[in-house]
Amino acid sequence: MNKHLKFILPFLSAGVCSLFLFSSADKKISDLFQRPLTPLKEDSHVKMLNVDDESIENIGTWPFSRDVYADMLLTLREHDAHSVIFDLSFLDKSQVKANQSYIENELPEKLADEMDFFAENLAELLEEVKGGTSLTQAVEKLDSLSEEAKESINAHVSASTTNVDFVLANAIEAVGNVFLTLTLGDFPPLSDEEKETLSRSIEIKNFHTENDTITPENPSVQPAIKMFIERAKSAGFVNASPDRDGYLRRIHILQKTGGKLYGQLVFTPLWKRLGEPKIVVTNKKITLLDAKMPDGTVKNIEIPRAENGSLIVKYPPKKYIEYNHVSLWDVYRIRILEKQLAQNIKSLSDSGLFDSFSENPADVWEESETEYANILNNTDGDFESWLAKKQAFLATTESCISPNSEKQLLEEFATDEETATWIKESLETIRGQLANLKESSEKLRVKTSGTMFIVGTNATSTTDYGLNQYEEHYPNPGVHYTVLNQLITEDFLDDSPAYVSIAIALALSILSSLLLSHIKDTGKMLTSGVFMVALTIGILLGVFIITKTFIGVIVPVASVALTFAATTAIEFMAAANDKKFITNAFSQCLSKDVVKQLIDNPSSFKLGGEKREMTAMFTDIQKFSSFSELLSASQLVALLNYYLTKMS
Repeated sequence: MNKHLKFILPFLSAGVCSLFLFSSADKKISDLFQRPLTPLKEDSHVKMLNVDDESIENIGTWPFSRDVYADMLLTLREHDAHSVIFDLSFLDKSQVKANQSYIENELPEKLADEMDFFAENLAELLEEVKGGTSLTQAVEKLDSLSEEAKESINAHVSASTTNVDFVLANAIEAVGNVFLTLTLGDFPPLSDEEKETLSRSIEIKNFHTENDTITPENPSVQPAIKMFIERAKSAGFVNASPDRDGYLRRIHILQKTGGKLYGQLVFTPLWKRLGEPKIVVTNKKITLLDAKMPDGTVKNIEIPRAENGSLIVKYPPKKYIEYNHVSLWDVYRIRILEKQLAQNIKSLSDSGLFDSFSENPADVWEESETEYANILNNTDGDFESWLAKKQAFLATTESCISPNSEKQLLEEFATDEETATWIKESLETIRGQLANLKESSEKLRVKTSGTMFIVGTNATSTTDYGLNQYEEHYPNPGVHYTVLNQLITEDFLDDSPAYVSIAIALALSILSSLLLSHIKDTGKMLTSGVFMVALTIGILLGVFIITKTFIGVIVPVASVALTFAATTAIEFMAAANDKKFITNAFSQCLSKDVVKQLIDNPSSFKLGGEKREMTAMFTDIQKFSSFSELLSASQLVALLNYYLTKMS
């Protein structure tokens, strides 16, 4: 092959194959390259709190009323959860919710009591009029009674509805370590109050940039509704754009709006947990300086940035359902079990069964519920006070259903066998409920203590799904779970500029061209070509495993393959031309066997011949000179060929 062509071909191959940079081939290869890596270590204190099929089946129609989340938050705090991160966007106000149970069971009784009270006072007023009270005084007193009755009735009617936004906002404030969502994009301008809230607790102020040119800039920000965002600990953005093939492989952990810096949904809570260390942002990495780790140590955390400034997501190599998770139903169920237990306690209390005890568990429950309502209604409720009263309720209940208490109740109330059986069965039911509540609570505490929860959806009826290399129907909240684990365990991936891939492609293509040009055997050429392609893949995979830096594979591999194909084709055409020349040149004066030998081994066609053992036969043709003068050159050659063939 022409020596210039040996270098021209690799340059042409690398140039043509560089067009693959505009495809998603390298992205798919990077997905495959991640499989041999050490799996992402999942921190046991990072968990998904899933709105799953079980939750929707037991709690009700999705989306849930926001008071469900209020109960969930208080239960999580009760069980020592560290923080709650909502991957649910509360962008609109909810409608007022009717308290169906209150309307059906309590409101009629309360209204009847008010009417009875009004009737009694009215009767007393009539007696006073008969006794000589002036009509003017009677009218004034009647007006006062009417106003009091009106206020009481309005209060009872108001209690039949719940402003669930107000309830959730107060729960967010009571729990404290709750984080909400932001959406960055082209949205209407914020009010001055919203700007002040973002400036106070959402924006990241402790940062420094050094020649940062790749952090995305957005026109505006859309937070959760004002009532929520001003009570939350902070918030983070949820913007995440998948690649053109639908796979979400990269996510920005910092973005800007109007020169203000905002953190990604899980980056912000972790940054807060690490003591809000100073953030240094460059095009190559994001550094958290002097981060205060949970174990008490202080260190710098360096987060490499991909070429577009994002974090490459390293998914755990398994299905989403195998992530560390808790069903929202497991949390909300605790509140349901408490209410069911209290309902049975109240039923026994109404029958007078607990009247002889120093403390009636039904009364203690009412006290705890009053404190619970005060928390959710923001009327001087105190979380620790509520928790103490609830524990008192459980302790009082346990005391009232103990064997000694049962014996006392049977002695006081069991006048017949039927009553005794009822008391025993009732207490046994409460014992079972109490044991179930305690067991469920302890199991939940094991899962929640010190945990950072990400609240997201994975129910089949929800729509927040995407793709990753391990699951075609992947719940997108799992991205936040993965990123948070990467940040905590400092398990990061990186990539390299496109020119690195092109340079490697050019170098390997030149090497392949030089190697193949010295191989004449077709089989060896094929083997060498396959070897060079495999070697290219192996080298780049090895670099990725060792350095966790992905270098584009498709351009080098395609360039080496194209160089091999082109070199092989050129060598094949050159060999064909050589064979054709030898055949045409010597078939006129040599036997077919000799010509075939020259074609099969062109190197034997050289000056000096070759040494071998053979037998030579010399013959003379009578009158050759005489008759050869009578023949043309072509006729003489044909005659000699005929003669020599026969003689041989």
